[in-house]
Amino acid sequence: MTSGRDANDPLVVSDDLAVADRLSIIDRLLEISDVIISEMDLSSALQMVAECAADAVKAESTAVGLIDWSTKELHYVQGFGVFADKITGVRTPLTKSIRTLVSKSGKPVVINDVAADERVPQRVITEWGIRSLLVVPLKVRKKVIGALLAANRHGGPFAVRDLRAFETIANHGAAAVAHADLHTRARTAFLQLEKEKTKIEAVLAQLGDGVVVSDARNRVIMVNSTAGKIIGLAHEDILGRNLVDIHPKPFRPEVRAILEQLSRSKPAAGLFWEQNINLPDGKVVHINMRPVFLKSGVFVGIASLLQDITDSVALDEAKTEFISTVAHELRTPLTSLKGSLGLALGGAVGEINPGLRTMLGVAENSCNKLIRLVDDMLDMAKIEAGHLSLEMDIISVQERVKSAVDRMRQFASERQVCLSVKVTGRQHKVIGDGDRIEQVVINLLSNAIKFSPAGASVEVTVGRKGSCVKVSVTDHGPGIAPAEQKKIFEKFYRAAGQDQPKTNSSGLGLSISKGIIEQHGSRISVKSAPGKGSTFSFALSIPGEEPCLSNE
Repeated sequence: MTSGRDANDPLVVSDDLAVADRLSIIDRLLEISDVIISEMDLSSALQMVAECAADAVKAESTAVGLIDWSTKELHYVQGFGVFADKITGVRTPLTKSIRTLVSKSGKPVVINDVAADERVPQRVITEWGIRSLLVVPLKVRKKVIGALLAANRHGGPFAVRDLRAFETIANHGAAAVAHADLHTRARTAFLQLEKEKTKIEAVLAQLGDGVVVSDARNRVIMVNSTAGKIIGLAHEDILGRNLVDIHPKPFRPEVRAILEQLSRSKPAAGLFWEQNINLPDGKVVHINMRPVFLKSGVFVGIASLLQDITDSVALDEAKTEFISTVAHELRTPLTSLKGSLGLALGGAVGEINPGLRTMLGVAENSCNKLIRLVDDMLDMAKIEAGHLSLEMDIISVQERVKSAVDRMRQFASERQVCLSVKVTGRQHKVIGDGDRIEQVVINLLSNAIKFSPAGASVEVTVGRKGSCVKVSVTDHGPGIAPAEQKKIFEKFYRAAGQDQPKTNSSGLGLSISKGIIEQHGSRISVKSAPGKGSTFSFALSIPGEEPCLSNE
C-alpha cells in the first residue's frame, strides 16, 4: 500500500512505513512547533525533538548537541534513550573527527559500521558500544550551530530513506534554537531599553523645564513631572494623547500645521518652532519644538521644551512700564529746556558773550542727546508692549532711503566717512510707515558710520529682490563675531570689543529697528565677519505679490 504522496515529500520515509507512524511524526512536529511559538523554554522543545527523532528512525538513543564557539566544544544539551543520562550535559572538544561529522556543508552522515570509520571517536566504540550512527547538522541561515544524533547498539542499521524525516525534525530543532536566541536577544534589548528609559526619566524628572516627547504620529510617549505642572494635567492624562490636544484650542490649528511642516523637514534644515503661549490659568509658557531624527535621517517624533516664563514676562512688563513712565516724565522738562536753550542762543535774552554761547551750545547738544535717548526708550517700550502705531501709506523705499542718507551726510563728514547710494531697477511702491522706515535706515547708517575708520566708505543699496524691495547698508569696519551676531538686536546690547567712547549710544537703535521691520511683516538680518565689515539688510513686500518671507 502506498500513501499517494510525492516521493519528494520530506515526511515520506518509505513506501511501507505505516500510516499511523507517519501521522504520529506529524503530530509530534506540530507539538514542537507549538512549543516554539509559545516561547516555552528551549530545553522542552529540544527534549521533544530528541524523542521525536528516536521514534522516527527507531533509534535506541538520540541527542541534540549545540556548538559553543567560545570554548570550541560540542555541548550535548538534551538526550533521549539509553544514553540520555550519560550524554546530556557532556561537552566534547571540536576535534577533527567531530568537525567532520558535524559537516559545515550541512550534509547528513550515516555510519552503519562505526568500527570501520575513522571519523568516529574510539571512546564511542569502546565505552558505549555504539554500532551505527546517524548525524544531521542543525543549521540557521546556512550556518551550522550543532547536530542531531541518533545511535544504536543492538538495533538495525539506519537507512538512507530515514534521513528525510530525521532532517525535518532537525530543522525544527534548529528553529527552536534560533527562536530562543532571538527571544533572548529581544528580551536583553528590551531590558536594556527599559534601563536606559529609567535613567532618562530620572534625569528629566530633575529638570526645571518641562519636556514632552511625541512619536511620528504626534502621540506623547514621554513627559516629565515639570511639564505636567506647567500644563496643569496629570502625568497619566498627558501620556498617549495627541500633542496638538494638550495645547489651548486657539493655538491648535497653528500647532498642527507646524508639526506637519517639522515632520516633512530634513535634519540638515535645522527647523524648529518656538512661541509664547498664554494658558487659561494665566501662565505664560515658552514652547520650543524640534523634530527628532535617526542617524539614517528618518523622522521619529518631536521633542518639546516647555518653560514657565510667567514671572519673567511680568518682570519685563514692569520694567517696560517703569521705563515708559520715566521717559514720559523726562521728556516734558527736556523739551522745555531745549526750547529755552534755543531761545537763548537765538538772542531772545540779549547779547551773549562767546564763552557763554559755547557753554550753551554744549548744553543744547547734550539736551538733544537726552531727548533722542528718551524717544528711543519710548519707542522700545511701545514695541515691547505691542503699542507702536504705524501710519501706513503707499511709499517709495528709494526716496526714503535717499532722504535718510542726506540727513546723515553731515554726521558722516564729521567722521570722515564717505556715503554712497546705489539704486537698481525702477522704483517700486510698498505699503509702510515712511517715517519709521527712514528711522530704521538712519539707525543702520549711524551704526555703520560709527564703526567705520576715517577714510572708509559706507554703501547703501536699494533694489528689487524677488517679490520684495531690499535695502542693505554695508560698512568696512571691524565686523562682528559669529557668536555676537544673534545678540546685537537685543536692547542695550553692545558687542564685545567695541570702542565705547566712539560709539556713545543707547544701544537701542538695532532693537528698535528690528521691532519696526517686524511690524512691517519682515525681518532684519546681518552678515558679518571679523575684520571684513558688516552688512545689515531688510526687505519689504511689493503689494500684489507673494509675501516677503526672507531678505536673503
